[in-house]
Amino acid sequence: MGKLYANNVQKLMASEGNMILSDIGLAEKRINHATLNGNNSLPSVLHQKHN
Repeated sequence: MGKLYANNVQKLMASEGNMILSDIGLAEKRINHATLNGNNSLPSVLHQKHN
């Protein structure tokens, strides 16, 4: 039940903030931000996504 609640809160927050939901992990997010900011170096520490 906790996961359902968390998913509903996530959807509501995304909707209210005009954001889209994404399943990317932290490592992918860091790489994406580095690319968008023109930083060609990858983060030195990449963490594996745990489900």
